[in-house]
Amino acid sequence: MKSYDIGKRLKEIRKERKLSLSEVSSNTGVGVSYISMLENNKRRVNMEILERLAACYRVRLHEFFQRPRRRTTKSLEAHLRGLSQNKRRQAIRTLQGAFSDNPEALALLKKLT
Repeated sequence: MKSYDIGKRLKEIRKERKLSLSEVSSNTGVGVSYISMLENNKRRVNMEILERLAACYRVRLHEFFQRPRRRTTKSLEAHLRGLSQNKRRQAIRTLQGAFSDNPEALALLKKLT
């Protein structure tokens, strides 16, 4: 069984947030080289560092251990545009409630209204 690549996930989340290693270092107090080593699985990560990174990335700890979700923006947009105006508004309100803690998703939904 292949082990989970925590370093890859840390890097994915950092890139999704459009943060440089320097910015993460400044926000967490963790050295740039250490963060780089974590992302490349050359150092083991501990809970204290994970908590700092989670705060910096504004994610919950468990998100470091989840596979990234596939982006379905285009298919969602196409689906919503295929609905009547009333059903589209209803669907968007439902999605806004479901993604209330995700500013990126809420921004996308706002564009679709």
